[in-house]
Amino acid sequence: MKTAWLPHPAHPARSDEFFAETEQRQSNVRLTLAGIVALYIGLLIALDVIGPPLEGILLLEMVQLFAIALFIHWSARARPGVRHWRRALAMALDYGNTAFLIGVAGQTMTPVFVVLLWITIGYGIRYGRRYLLIAMALSQLSVLGIGLFSPYWRELPYFLITVALMALVVPAYAHTLISALRRAHDEALRADLAKSRFLAQASHDLRQPIHAIGLFT
Repeated sequence: MKTAWLPHPAHPARSDEFFAETEQRQSNVRLTLAGIVALYIGLLIALDVIGPPLEGILLLEMVQLFAIALFIHWSARARPGVRHWRRALAMALDYGNTAFLIGVAGQTMTPVFVVLLWITIGYGIRYGRRYLLIAMALSQLSVLGIGLFSPYWRELPYFLITVALMALVVPAYAHTLISALRRAHDEALRADLAKSRFLAQASHDLRQPIHAIGLFT
């Protein structure tokens, strides 16, 4: 049995297949989110909310985002399995571009804070506790960088503190719930396996006297 939303594969023999699907799904989500952000930026440009030179900077940023995201997507399909360098590149891309967009564009990119929280939860649920801790640390560094280098966000410290706390508490709580669910799932599997072994042994023990009675008869 394979459950994609658990931190680890339920069946060790299928771990390669599990991680291949996990990274491919994550790359699909990344491309989808990048597309949504690109549409949002395009809408802001069309409404003259964003103009030059910021318009050109954001467009160049989205081009490099799609280029690297497509490379990660191709790599996940061509070379499936656990590739820590690919995950490191993906995390650098996700947090680096999110922090850059928010820091450069200011208040117009406020909705992108949702992406920061999303990717932090995603890494913890998909890859386990170690990646969750790394993702939480990167989210804090991203918020800190936004506050230090963006004049607009520097004037809103309490908002940034709230975002930083959310990026700590929500992913940790979500991971706790998923871990508890995974333990319950594993216990149910062990109970089902024990039941199957008991029935097999009972069936074997019952067949022996019945077979002996048949031979005697």
